[in-house]
Amino acid sequence: MLFKKKKAPNDNNGHGTHLAGIVAAARNGVGVVGVAPDAELYAVKVFDSSVNGYVSNVIEGINWCIKNKINIANMSFGMQSSSNAMHDIIIQADKAGIKMVTAAGNNYGGTALYPAAYPEVISVGAIDKSGNVADFSVQQNIDIFAYRD
Repeated sequence: MLFKKKKAPNDNNGHGTHLAGIVAAARNGVGVVGVAPDAELYAVKVFDSSVNGYVSNVIEGINWCIKNKINIANMSFGMQSSSNAMHDIIIQADKAGIKMVTAAGNNYGGTALYPAAYPEVISVGAIDKSGNVADFSVQQNIDIFAYRD
């Protein structure tokens, strides 16, 4: 289920494309510029077209990042329960120097979902247009907040 070098990634719901634009939109005089316009992006797809998947897929994706010496990994998903196997691979990725950025979750002020709840990752909550923590966002133990409409 991972991105193969000879096959272009297929973003079934637009979320990956949206994040890729935030990160690396080109400095081409059209629209906005990404925060790292010269970054190289790799699509490591671990969910199917219905956004379903297994922890084993996530582990395989993180392992691919370790083997390929990726610098930063974005994980925009959340799980209610911790997984020892997933936490183990996240610890390995952290030791390999990979910065992992994760969505904290949209559970209205509750606690962060996994993997955002792991200390090795950078957890991201949401703010509104006024700069206030969004009502749907996790609000505790967040490393950084970002605007989401």
